[in-house]
Amino acid sequence: MKIESIIILGGSSGIGKATVELISKTYSNNQIIIVDKNNVNFNFKYKFYQLDLANEAEVLKFIKYIKDIPVKAFINSAGFQENVDILELSSKQMHEMFQVTLHSIFLIEQAVSKGMIKNKINNASLVNVTSIHSHIIREIAHYSSSKAALNMLTKEFAYKLSSYNIRVNAVLPGSINTPLLQKDLYNEALLKESANQIPLKRHGSPNEVAEVILFLISSKASYITGAEIVVDGGLSLVI
Repeated sequence: MKIESIIILGGSSGIGKATVELISKTYSNNQIIIVDKNNVNFNFKYKFYQLDLANEAEVLKFIKYIKDIPVKAFINSAGFQENVDILELSSKQMHEMFQVTLHSIFLIEQAVSKGMIKNKINNASLVNVTSIHSHIIREIAHYSSSKAALNMLTKEFAYKLSSYNIRVNAVLPGSINTPLLQKDLYNEALLKESANQIPLKRHGSPNEVAEVILFLISSKASYITGAEIVVDGGLSLVI
């Protein structure tokens, strides 16, 4: 019998990296497959697959790679963010964002879902990391709208796959202290100022989001599907 795999898309940094590290401790009997544009070294056994989600040919090649792999859990923590005014936003920028955040994810998760059904995986689960800005304006129209679409894609998959006992959920982080946040808030003063706007008065850690993801793929969340779990320290209460 083949060993079941856990795939983490976007597992080389930020929330994805923290998720990989937690999964390596909890699911040591499973094969861990990290998928990203860039590789980093972890101190445990894993497989790495280099993938550019903006390149559909590469995405289709990756789908062939995972076709015969029994996947227990698929975690999508991939994506990028750029600050562009909606009146200056180009068609190319909009297309690339939706290609990376939505279209490629749809193709991959469709293939993963079919594999889970075929292999009759017990407690199979998919988790999409989206954003509180899928519901809240932050003047990043292409990013926010693509994440909102990903929330609905999550629900569509959850509804369809429920009859196969495959659960699909979304995690919506707020202000999390990742390289993405540090690129935006590039000094201590900006980090402190923005933290003061959060009810819990601090930015979240990638590990705090990863713990929620770990819960969602576990048997403890066996009755949760189609959910949007907000992890934002209360930020969405005040903006």
